Amino acid sequence: MRLSVRARPRVVVHLAGAVGTMLRAAVGTPDADGGADLVIAPADGIPSLAARPIEQAALDLDADPPILLLPEGAAAWLGWLALGAPLVRRLAGCPEPGTTAARLARRIASAVGFTDLVLVRLDGDTAEPLAAPDAPTLAALAEADGIVVLPPASEGLPAGAPVSVQRFRP
Repeated sequence: MRLSVRARPRVVVHLAGAVGTMLRAAVGTPDADGGADLVIAPADGIPSLAARPIEQAALDLDADPPILLLPEGAAAWLGWLALGAPLVRRLAGCPEPGTTAARLARRIASAVGFTDLVLVRLDGDTAEPLAAPDAPTLAALAEADGIVVLPPASEGLPAGAPVSVQRFRP
């Protein structure tokens, strides 16, 4: 595996449709594999993570260059935000956006046995859940300030519960 720090890591996106177009625009690199620091490709449909909604996402750090496999639709964006963006930040030598303490505006239901990634919008010190963990939408992603991660043993959290929001931006 070859990982080197550079100001602008080269990310190649091999995803079709609107999500592929948006990811190409977000990472701003060409579709040529030569010299890539990370390749993003479609997932094979086989669950590999116990994390909803990115069960089909996978990160192969043993490949050269590393390969990030993403599911289709809005889950691809969550896979990118949870796995791809942190890797690119590390490759670029950039810090993580950090976390914000908040209280839930309403209850979040969760499935035992899965880590759930819940999109939230921040309003002061309140985190408003925007979508169920198993049904993210591009509209919810556009509004989200970050995610709340519920551990596999959790059945959910009540309204008013303290949470740590992993921010998408500093």
